[in-house]
Amino acid sequence: MRFYNKTHHAIILDRLETLKKARRSVTLSTVITQTNIGDLENLALYLKTYNQPYHTLHAWHLYQFIPLGKGGLPNAHFLKPPVGDYERVCRKIKKMDLGFAVYKRQDMYHSKTVDFFWHEGERLVRGHQEVDWN
Repeated sequence: MRFYNKTHHAIILDRLETLKKARRSVTLSTVITQTNIGDLENLALYLKTYNQPYHTLHAWHLYQFIPLGKGGLPNAHFLKPPVGDYERVCRKIKKMDLGFAVYKRQDMYHSKTVDFFWHEGERLVRGHQEVDWN
């Protein structure tokens, strides 16, 4: 685990500004939860402004919270948005004409176009399957 003097949000903003100054393309991902769903339209407007004048924001992926894993399952009651809110906020954001692609990603574990990798002990896992190196 890495420790910083700044909040996670401040670190991300610093990194985005560094990448923007270097005119590097970025793709952002947000897991939509009960705690952030009310601020997503403001975040969308910030990203629209961030994307000017160089258009370095390639895409924004909006992931539905899935109550699995170390943090997801025990905190599902706190993090899971009410039924229908994920769909509603995704529709609103997609209608905002932000100037970059916005993707609705309902299930990060079974995506046809995006893969996720992480370690579980000594095993490398891809999506929901252990990686077969043979």
